[in-house]
Amino acid sequence: MTNLTAVHPFVIYAVVSMALGGALGWAATKAFPSLPPSSRKLLWAVPLVAPFALYGGVQAAYGLGLVASCPPLAVPGSWAESHLVTLCAIGTALARPLAPLFVLALLAGSLKAAVSLWLATRLDNGDRASRQRAGVQRVDAALRALESEFPALKTRLPRVVVSPRVPGGAFAAGLFRPVIALSESYLETLDDEELAAVLAHELAHVEAGDNWKKWLAVTVRDALVFTGFSFAVYRGFDQSMEEAADERAGAHRSLALAGGIVKACRFRGAGRVREAVLDNFAPSASASSVTARVRRLLDAAGGHTGPCRLAPARAPGAAAGFLVLAVIGLVSLSIC
Repeated sequence: MTNLTAVHPFVIYAVVSMALGGALGWAATKAFPSLPPSSRKLLWAVPLVAPFALYGGVQAAYGLGLVASCPPLAVPGSWAESHLVTLCAIGTALARPLAPLFVLALLAGSLKAAVSLWLATRLDNGDRASRQRAGVQRVDAALRALESEFPALKTRLPRVVVSPRVPGGAFAAGLFRPVIALSESYLETLDDEELAAVLAHELAHVEAGDNWKKWLAVTVRDALVFTGFSFAVYRGFDQSMEEAADERAGAHRSLALAGGIVKACRFRGAGRVREAVLDNFAPSASASSVTARVRRLLDAAGGHTGPCRLAPARAPGAAAGFLVLAVIGLVSLSIC
């Protein structure tokens, strides 16, 4: 493989950003369990974006001549300079084995993202075939009833694709003209209230642009897998995105949506390869994720949601976790 020293800084920025950002997101989630999902979504998005922002900013600074040496923040001959040089050497040593892994992960993640986008357009053989399937009339009626609740989507209301080729339950797929993909078998298990709740949840995703955000976030997650933290960070981002869409679907649909989520678990894993590739669009199917969402919905239905407050029993564990991951990030820090 060719010389990869040019990507060494990015590799280190990624490791540090994932470690520190992931620790901060985890600590905030544990310490403030009632933090709104929209706020947590932004919090978890920071470590996914930070490596690219840091790398671009530092490279621009070098290009403009704002930074002329490494490390740029040290006074020559000072205590800080010697320690920054040591950290720089540690970072370089860490980056050497990780750089090839990053290149391979980037290629594999980009290929998977392209295939997922192609599969999203092939979930159904066409609108005519979809219109002939049983249950489509129910979907159309439910969708029309929801139009008034999502005024921003009136001019671009997504088409619902009902197909046996859809893995899992339901999700929004595609980038610029997304569709709501609905498993035919899953649709048969839903009553009218559950169907309306599931569609409202997916419309909330489309309204927020989560379809392309999720596709991009999964691509970044796959490319940064070498850090060891990317999947954990993405799980936090995905969980927050799902809970934000749950809230937008409406508290009056909480029980019906909880039922729809539980029923969707029966159809996960049926087409493992297709489901694995389409996870650029599909929500997480982990037991912990489903349990957390259902519990939150049941609490909302029972009126148990309260203001954001610190949970003292969880604060020490959150602080300890933050410190451990912060040390990992700082030890591997390099600005070269």
